[in-house]
Amino acid sequence: MVLLVDIYFLSSYYMARVNKRCSLMELGL
Repeated sequence: MVLLVDIYFLSSYYMARVNKRCSLMELGL
């Protein structure tokens, strides 16, 4: 169960970073 929570937290954190990077790229364009 702890592994699932860790994976969910890490995946959500990674997706947030990717989304932020994409939004920054869109603003740059």
